Amino acid sequence: MGTSDLQLDAMDPMDRLVARGISVRALVALAPYGADWLAQHQDDRFRMCYFDETGKVVNEDVTAVGLVLRAQQLGWTAFEDLEPGAAPWIFSEASYHFRRGIHWYASATDDTNEMLPLGFPAGELKRAAKAQEREIASIRKAREAEAKAAARSRKRTDREARACLIEYSAQTQLDKAKSAGKHLTAAQARRTARELVDAVAARSKERQATSDFLVTEPMIAIEAQHEE
Repeated sequence: MGTSDLQLDAMDPMDRLVARGISVRALVALAPYGADWLAQHQDDRFRMCYFDETGKVVNEDVTAVGLVLRAQQLGWTAFEDLEPGAAPWIFSEASYHFRRGIHWYASATDDTNEMLPLGFPAGELKRAAKAQEREIASIRKAREAEAKAAARSRKRTDREARACLIEYSAQTQLDKAKSAGKHLTAAQARRTARELVDAVAARSKERQATSDFLVTEPMIAIEAQHEE
């Protein structure tokens, strides 16, 4: 090991990066946690994956300093407000992955949520795509199940509301008939109540197809009917 290497090893990690060729301005441009992470891992292996001017996918092995310099050339910008746990995610335009001892930074990525570098083996990209397809299918199935459960719940609520309204209307008619000295059987009151509730509900559904409307509007109409 040469003298210069010994001197580098004795330096603070940030100073080592500067000594290796990164400008202070470029270092400052990185988020604090990102710059610190890069300084601590500067002796690791780095690989960039991006599209060149012809649209071809390029995999380029770089040093920590080379990573920052090439990122500037590609127009990658530093993540702002980087969290400590996300320190490796230095650039806004590039996903980060650690694979087989190499830190990957990629703007050329697949369409999965993982944003895998297109430089990854084809088999791995295919597995990621299949996994996402299964995830999407599972989410769709869960949403369909939720929609069916919600529909069943609405129907149950509608039935309960209808029964409540019929009972209310029938009892109101019986009370009114009793006060007026008129004869009205419970069966007659319930039949009239069902016809009234169903007629009002039908009109309500035409105006607004919601279960809440089925509860409120018939109540108002029934009370107005009994006040006549």
